[in-house]
Amino acid sequence: MTRLGYDVVTENDSRRALGIFRKGPDAFDLIVTDQTMPGMTGEKLIQEMRATRADIPVIVCTGFSSETTLERIVELGVHAVILKPALAELLGRTVHEAL
Repeated sequence: MTRLGYDVVTENDSRRALGIFRKGPDAFDLIVTDQTMPGMTGEKLIQEMRATRADIPVIVCTGFSSETTLERIVELGVHAVILKPALAELLGRTVHEAL
């Protein structure tokens, strides 16, 4: 994403990511998250971030999730769900569309 000109903040632990987001939610234009991470699920992370800033666009990238989980994620109003392994080009296009 940095090669496409975006400023990127990364965190592998969802609880730490949530803490960073809560300290400055308006500094973020978009959230890209996985469904399966240490700390909490992507679904829970989205709910927590949206409790802080309801209008933040979200893209979920996931390698495997049940159909029920994917349905719940879509119900959260995410911009897109991208199944891994995704090409960087697809992610770049999806980010551009979300912004």
